[in-house]
Amino acid sequence: MENENFKKVVDILAKYKDTDKFKIKVGKNGVGIGIHKSVEEELEKHEIPKSEIELAIRRIVDILGKKITEDKEPEENIEKYVIEKLYSNELRKKYLLLLTQINPVFDNIEIITTLKEKDGVSLKSHTIKI
Repeated sequence: MENENFKKVVDILAKYKDTDKFKIKVGKNGVGIGIHKSVEEELEKHEIPKSEIELAIRRIVDILGKKITEDKEPEENIEKYVIEKLYSNELRKKYLLLLTQINPVFDNIEIITTLKEKDGVSLKSHTIKI
C-alpha cells in the first residue's frame, strides 16, 4: 500500500470526523470504525483500489487502537499523521470510563421501616430513601 493512497484515505475520513458519516467506536474490547456508504463511495472515486482502502482502514484501526487502549505514542511518521488527523483525547477518556466501574455517591441515605397489619398478620418492610 502506497503512503500517498493511505494519506488520501486518512484525509477523506478526517473530513467526516465527528459526523454521522464516520465514527470511531470505542468499547471495552478495543476500537472500531463506522463508515457511511457515501464515504466509501468517495474513497472509491479517488481511484484507490478497494483492497488498499480495506488495508488502510485496518491499519488506521490498529494505530488508533494502540493509542486509545495502550496510550502508545506513534513511532513512524504515518502513525503520527493518523493520530494528528483522527485522534482526540475524548476517545481515550471514553475507553478509560468503560474500564472503570462507577459507583454512585449518596450524601444522605435514610432507611424507613414500615409496619402494616392486615387480617391479624404483621408485615414489616424497609425502604431506602435517597
